[in-house]
Amino acid sequence: MASSPTSPPPLSPTAITMAAPAGDVAAAAAVVDQASALQDAVIAWANTFVNISRRCEVLEDLSDGGVFLEILADIDGQWFKLVRSIDTGDNWVLKFNNLKKLYKLLTGYFEEVLGQNTSALDVPNLTAIARDSDGMEIVKLASLIIALSVQVENNQRYILQIQSLDPNIQHFLMLAIEQIMARLASSNQPASPSQPLSPFANEERLAYEKEMAALRKQVLDLQSKY
Repeated sequence: MASSPTSPPPLSPTAITMAAPAGDVAAAAAVVDQASALQDAVIAWANTFVNISRRCEVLEDLSDGGVFLEILADIDGQWFKLVRSIDTGDNWVLKFNNLKKLYKLLTGYFEEVLGQNTSALDVPNLTAIARDSDGMEIVKLASLIIALSVQVENNQRYILQIQSLDPNIQHFLMLAIEQIMARLASSNQPASPSQPLSPFANEERLAYEKEMAALRKQVLDLQSKY
């Protein structure tokens, strides 16, 4: 479920750096650098979609969900066609409502269209996105959309969009995709080894693993070119 408007905001990378012991400052700084690079990669990726109504200059431009909704409509206009972003202005509650609709449809797509269990996904804090434009949480949400885009039927188009970006940006986008794919894979494992799968369920699992292996190969092929 999406986080409620009363959820406390998560600790930011800057706060982590300030709170870290002296011996851990370098490691904490590296985390902040990686977080910043991921944020830059998400902005660059969003701008590869020519149908978005406004170009993203800073990560905050994604905090109302409007651009994400336009990107999702481009990915699958049938599934996301009924989603309409309202003009939220600075009203964080309206932004939250936009994001909640987006997240519900997004996870529904994973479950119903791609046939993937989303129970192990790291749920983005929608309140922190809407109220504080939290960069880490925006990246979490964006990562789900990026991972979805490379699994749809016409995924080659979206892989090519990633390929058009700077190699360093591609690297961080690939990291984001791999993290989502790993979580999806873990949540699609059998619940208990003491409960044997039926032949039909086993066939479904093998088919899913084959699809995941093919996708990982595409990702590795993309990485190997740079």
